[in-house]
Amino acid sequence: MRLKRLQNDIRDIGKDEDFSRRVFDEGDDELASLGESINYMLESLERAQNLVVTRDNTIKAILQLMPDMMFQIKRDGKILNYKLSTDKCIYESPEADSSITLDDVVPADIAKQGLDIIDRALETNKMQTMQYTIPVKGDMRDFELRLVVNGEDEVLAVVKDITEIKQAEEMHRKDLLLKEIHHRVKNNLQIISSMLRLQSRKFTEKETVEAFRKSQDRARSMAIAHEKMYQSSDLENIELRSYVETLTGYLLNNYGCDPENIKIDIKIKNLTQGIDTAIPLGLIITEIVSNSFKHAFRDHSGKITIDILPDENDDHLLMIRDDGIGFPEDIDPLNTDSLGMQLVVSLVEQLEGSIELIRDNGTEFRIKFKELSYKRRDY
Repeated sequence: MRLKRLQNDIRDIGKDEDFSRRVFDEGDDELASLGESINYMLESLERAQNLVVTRDNTIKAILQLMPDMMFQIKRDGKILNYKLSTDKCIYESPEADSSITLDDVVPADIAKQGLDIIDRALETNKMQTMQYTIPVKGDMRDFELRLVVNGEDEVLAVVKDITEIKQAEEMHRKDLLLKEIHHRVKNNLQIISSMLRLQSRKFTEKETVEAFRKSQDRARSMAIAHEKMYQSSDLENIELRSYVETLTGYLLNNYGCDPENIKIDIKIKNLTQGIDTAIPLGLIITEIVSNSFKHAFRDHSGKITIDILPDENDDHLLMIRDDGIGFPEDIDPLNTDSLGMQLVVSLVEQLEGSIELIRDNGTEFRIKFKELSYKRRDY
């Protein structure tokens, strides 16, 4: 009777795979000793089962957190199992078992490359990688495949969507290229400025020398803009205060002005502009400020104020004012033979703006302008 009960207990435990149950082991005979041994074995199996369950739950949780796709693949390309844990998946897990291969999930040329690296992994027993691009829901996406040997004739593959990583790398590469372009343009403009300075030494006529210096200033103004772009982490916009400070500092030195006698007050605050706007602004400031240096101050002392403010309708207002002798009443700066003022008027038109001259205890130019739209170039 006890032996029959022991047999039934063992059969039920094996049928239910419930290792938490125990068999009857009362008594002091061999049958009781056998039951005690079986219970000891059941305790060991229960502990092992708990460890397996804990491990499996941990692995399952890790897999659920991983955004990557995982595939268990045979040498011939048959996919035995796969896991897709992202809402941007290419495929959906089937409700029933189905036989799918690499050819069913990726284009034929990508599938062939996959089979080649599966063979290589199985032959070398080393991890293999490949990258590929395929259309997903109308967009081209980049993926990286990594696979390791998972058995005698199969591999475990992890597929990661690296589209954003590739885009970031490409953007970084373009930014480096754009920096190099700004650097080279700046160098070339500096060379032009230096050549103009050297060429001007061959002449003694005042107007000719001044014409060379004006051209030199214009080249240097553009060079400074590209230098600021090269130095900046923002390759699309120039911080205007720093740009104008560098530009006016250069002009002070080039015209031999003493910064203790002629003060430059720059009131620009927290304003940036794209280079398509900044270079015309720099040229305008160069022309007007250099005119002040040459004509405004009889005793070589005074003050120049430069400010740029946001204006209505997303426009901006550039104000350049000196406290010098004032612009002659009989000269219209907007309708003159002066190449410099003609350039200013042309640049204001380029900025879709307007210019106003105020003769009041000195000279003030008020220039309304629009920020020209800047688009990152493809190159």
